[in-house]
Amino acid sequence: MSLKQNLLGDYNVFIKDSTLIPLLNTLQEEYSNKIVFPEKSNVFKAFKTTSLKDLKIIILGMDPYPQKGYATGLAFANPPGVNPISPSLEVIRENIYSNFYQENYLDMPLGDPYDYQFDYTLETWAKQGVLLLNSALTVVEHLPGSHSNIWYNFIKELLINISDTNTGIIYFLLGGDAKQFKSFIGKYNYIFEYEHPAYAVRKRIAWEFEGFVEANRILNKLYNTEIKWLNE
Repeated sequence: MSLKQNLLGDYNVFIKDSTLIPLLNTLQEEYSNKIVFPEKSNVFKAFKTTSLKDLKIIILGMDPYPQKGYATGLAFANPPGVNPISPSLEVIRENIYSNFYQENYLDMPLGDPYDYQFDYTLETWAKQGVLLLNSALTVVEHLPGSHSNIWYNFIKELLINISDTNTGIIYFLLGGDAKQFKSFIGKYNYIFEYEHPAYAVRKRIAWEFEGFVEANRILNKLYNTEIKWLNE
């Protein structure tokens, strides 16, 4: 197995060696001289968790959490047991909960019903075909946006090639960093633009996002399937 296949799995066909090798060299230098998240072994985790054959949705955010102990390699996810959870993930959880949680509190075990329904690692989403990406897959500690330029060509090339060869994919572009990649997504796909959940956190307002419901509507219509955003 080549290095590219080992890192990107089935997605390796979408990235040229001339794009990947300089990127890896830059990352090696960054990890050697700075504190960078996520852990090096998790940088390409999204591609290993979401199989290309299952791909239905791509969620594109900004960059990983820049605080120690939070970034996992899946956009917006938190590792098991982290406390408190990241504010952006809490906003996402609230949105999911309000749209899909149907149980009666009296029927739930003692404790927060979120703990029984919501997967904070988001791996259950990823394994159903939701590719959880950021506009940059790494970040320097406490410096949001610090690796945006490093990853720009990689994300651009990835989106062009995925969208050209895999039509009918649902794209959610969350925030300004993600929206700048809209022009690189082929027209035979579904593209939705929303504010990043961190925007709602900063402004202390509700996150106006209807994407989870909209995605299931599209998937039901086209393929008679949907994403289970909450655990059963």
